[in-house]
Amino acid sequence: MHFDKNDTSGKPQFDVAVKMLWITLTMTLVNVAFQPALIQGLFTNLLFVSMFVGFFALNALLVYYISKQEKVALYCFIGLFVLGTPSYVKYILILRHEITTTMLINVVVVVLQLVAILMLLGPPGSHQFDKRAEA
Repeated sequence: MHFDKNDTSGKPQFDVAVKMLWITLTMTLVNVAFQPALIQGLFTNLLFVSMFVGFFALNALLVYYISKQEKVALYCFIGLFVLGTPSYVKYILILRHEITTTMLINVVVVVLQLVAILMLLGPPGSHQFDKRAEA
C-alpha cells in the first residue's frame, strides 16, 4: 500500500494519542505525589526507587520514540501495558469501596492509555507509522 508523504489525514489523531500518553506519564507523577506514605516507603528502599525511576524513564523513552513514529516503541509500550494493567486493575479493585484521588487517577491513566493505543493502532493514526517506514 502506498501512502503520500504529504498526506496528513492521520496526523491529528496521532498527535492527540501521543499527547494522551504524555498526560498519563504526568498523571503517574501526580498520583505518587498524592501518596505521602508511599513516597516515604519508596525512598527508604533504594531498590523501589530504582525500579520506579527506571520504569518511568522507560515509559517516557517509549512515548518519545512513539512520537517519532517508531513502530517498535509502540509494540514495546503495548507489551508493558498488557503486563502492567493487571496490577493497576487489582489496585483499583482493592480501593473500590473508598473513592480516593489515587484510585481515580489510576482509572483515568488506564483508560487514557487504552484509548491512545487504540488510536495509534487503528486508521488513520496507524498510517503515520507506515509513512515513516516509507520515508
